Amino acid sequence: MAKTFRRISYLRFGKWMEPYLDRFNWVGTELKKGGVEISLRMYLGMALLTTILCFIGGITGGTLLGMLIIKDFIIAIFLGLAMGVGLSVLSIMSFNYYPHMKANERKRQLEAALP
Repeated sequence: MAKTFRRISYLRFGKWMEPYLDRFNWVGTELKKGGVEISLRMYLGMALLTTILCFIGGITGGTLLGMLIIKDFIIAIFLGLAMGVGLSVLSIMSFNYYPHMKANERKRQLEAALP
């Protein structure tokens, strides 16, 4: 599943990430430091696809949840939009934090292995 997701995100969104690669060089550096075997273009494509899916899922789930609990369509739509935006922001934050976390984890492992 993960390989399929990576492949789809790379093929569909990798070319759109090309103009933004210079802005995210620090992510590529952190990915290399963390030992993550993935290209920067693929990583950014995965981030974009995940964010889009979180937005669509949040809108759908939030609206359905709002309709079940509140039973008011307008409030349910606003709840869905809020959930979609919230999940998208959480997704972006996770993709920004992951390379740094992996680099720190690898750094700790290397320092623990040294005498």
